[in-house]
Amino acid sequence: MFDLNAVTAGVTGANDTKYALIPAGEYMAQIEKYEGRQMPTTKGIATVVDITWVILDEEVKKITQLDKPTVRQSVFLELTDDQKLDTGAQKNIKLGRLREALSLNDPSKEFAFDTLLGQMGLITVAHNPDKKDPEIVYANVSKVGAT
Repeated sequence: MFDLNAVTAGVTGANDTKYALIPAGEYMAQIEKYEGRQMPTTKGIATVVDITWVILDEEVKKITQLDKPTVRQSVFLELTDDQKLDTGAQKNIKLGRLREALSLNDPSKEFAFDTLLGQMGLITVAHNPDKKDPEIVYANVSKVGAT
């Protein structure tokens, strides 16, 4: 049986209280994973894909003290009535920009989110304060460009 107290036996010191903040700027990065989620909004249910980028910059690794610094890009998706990705006019513009930057926006080829895995891009990291606590700051991907 697992004993949670055994995990802390002999432990001294304090835990960090803030995440290492990736500096705002442009970095070469690679997509490590993506996850879909749905959340309630004032207009109903929103569907979002969260994309995790690994920053490939040695200076960022030193600053954050992380071997694999990551940053998230959240893209809200527009779906058709039958819950498929909407590729109609003026739909999923942010996803289209991401796909274009990664050379995955060819209308003659089938797209699946799995094709994002391992893709490289020049990302722009921006800082955004938490809406409830402005002292908490998040680093997020605000733009993706071609490599």
